[in-house]
Amino acid sequence: MSNESELRALDVEFTNSATMTVKGFEARRAAILARAAAAPPAPPAPARAPATMTNAQWEAIADDLVKAVTGYIARAVAPLQARIKELEGRPAGMSYRGVYRDGEAYHIADWCTHNGSLWYCHAPTKETPGQSQAWQLAVKRGANGRDARP
Repeated sequence: MSNESELRALDVEFTNSATMTVKGFEARRAAILARAAAAPPAPPAPARAPATMTNAQWEAIADDLVKAVTGYIARAVAPLQARIKELEGRPAGMSYRGVYRDGEAYHIADWCTHNGSLWYCHAPTKETPGQSQAWQLAVKRGANGRDARP
């Protein structure tokens, strides 16, 4: 245990102890400090000669760094590229296709009328509106009106 950690432990023990006296605390603290003063000083870190590197070594490090950064950027950008691809794959706007024609292919954002109701296509399909999960009823057919004649 280092001297600093011994002193911290002693402080905690003194704070939490109901029986340790100030005199006992000071005596133990003095003993820890005396041991620290008597210990030989740590030897200085050996000096290191500056490393010299060849151009080939510097180029290898630069190549590794470029690979690492390129890989990091590719991983960071990949989700964004996927999101862009998804957004660009969406239809630009709605397309009213008129009255539903049986067997014709309908795509996302197509609209059609069928049996007097307006339907929105939210998945590619060839199925009839109202018979498939690909269709969403947008406007339900109203009641038949009266003739406008007197």
